[in-house]
Amino acid sequence: MKRRTVASIGVAVALAAVALFSFAAPAGATPLPGENGRIVLTSEQNTGPQLAELFLLPVPFSSGGGTLSPPITASPTLRHRHPTWSPDRTKIAYARGPSGGPFEIFVQDLTQPLSATNPKSLSVAAGGTVDRPAWSPDGTHIAFEKDNGVPADRDIFVASAANGSGQTNITSTAGAIEGKPAWDPTGSTLYFERGNAQNGTVNTDIVKETITYPSGTPTPGAVTLAVPDSGGPEIQPAISPDGSNRAVLMNKSIAEPTGCGVDRSGPLKAYPIVFVSGHFSASGIDGRSVWRAEADGSNPREISDTTSDFGPICSRDGKWVYYHEGKTGRFHRVSIDGGKSEILPGSEIPGAIVGAQYADVAPDGKTLTYLATISPTPGPDAESQQKIVLLSLDAGPKPPRRILDPNPLISKPPVFSPDGKAVVYAIRENGVENFWLQPIDGAGPGGGGRRVTNFTSDVFSWFEYSPDGKTLGVLRDHLESNVVLLRESSTAAQ
Repeated sequence: MKRRTVASIGVAVALAAVALFSFAAPAGATPLPGENGRIVLTSEQNTGPQLAELFLLPVPFSSGGGTLSPPITASPTLRHRHPTWSPDRTKIAYARGPSGGPFEIFVQDLTQPLSATNPKSLSVAAGGTVDRPAWSPDGTHIAFEKDNGVPADRDIFVASAANGSGQTNITSTAGAIEGKPAWDPTGSTLYFERGNAQNGTVNTDIVKETITYPSGTPTPGAVTLAVPDSGGPEIQPAISPDGSNRAVLMNKSIAEPTGCGVDRSGPLKAYPIVFVSGHFSASGIDGRSVWRAEADGSNPREISDTTSDFGPICSRDGKWVYYHEGKTGRFHRVSIDGGKSEILPGSEIPGAIVGAQYADVAPDGKTLTYLATISPTPGPDAESQQKIVLLSLDAGPKPPRRILDPNPLISKPPVFSPDGKAVVYAIRENGVENFWLQPIDGAGPGGGGRRVTNFTSDVFSWFEYSPDGKTLGVLRDHLESNVVLLRESSTAAQ
């Protein structure tokens, strides 16, 4: 997996690492048919803090063109959270309740209008509060967390998705907080966290439990550790649709994690992750360097010998890590196994500085692209221009490079399209960002490109293509401003 976090000003820092673990996909683990291309999300934009409604957002390449729907729920005085799609993508399960709880699990059928029975309460919260529903792969059951009125004693339950019947406590671990259930694709195993994810000093683990259904009743089986214990919290498991990967959040002070050496055409394996973390010296932390770890988070170690590192990204063969070194303003590379880093040949352009600290590698691994700010002529009156650089990799000490004129409204650095024939980047106009796709063989500003989204508000903080290249995932930022009137007091004390 490649994670791309971009920012036009400053550095976007994450406080949790995402680790990917690969294992053989179970036989028969085939996703059910249905419509793809919609995102269900929670937003406070109409209700204010502590309350939230649900919305649908078609992804940019779907028929909706990325336009946010009106609220799909009809209870603006309540908080809706943790929505999740049914396997056939016709229904959504979510938790609903007052801001301070308790919460109940509801199922809403999107093929039917809202009514007194749609959404439908599963009525599973009696005596406590419930949250984080998760559909079984066949759509017949929903797993959820429930505290039975004791927040420090939370278990995983399974009930019928149709009406909440057959509610079964499958963990029953006294005095433990268990949450965030996730099914494997066969429906025979549940992954969940055990510990206290809200307390960083408590060791939280990801465990898995087998589930069987004699006479149709969920029956728990053996519980085993699913993710090697790093000594710190591992939380919030998620399983890929084909069952070949699982992801967990690891509580480490790191930034900008990315998978290394991913080759979807080869056999399944656990790939290393690279990330930025502190550089330690005798006086303490005195910078930030590139680190690597195994896919399960084990064996973290520093691999770069520089101390102002940003945006690591791996070569397609997984042998090199490219990154931006902030003190010199240049791109470097270092072996995935560590050692002496070196300035990337050809990345220095006379009269130019790096315009953003993030780069991307072409699908064939032969080209690096990044944004540069170039002054055409020296002097105080020189007018700087944004340019897209295409730099050949592994082409000797003086590799060829190409300079493209982007759309003048460019606001985020470029990434390659899945076929490597174009670059995609954000453009900002009147405070709104959209995506621009520009062929790398085009000429002139914008290179004969075109806008591929039609958002009418907000900006982006992250985007990435899906593995098949057909969908673009986008994380959008919604900004709000308030004006506060302050009046000066005229009391004698002043």
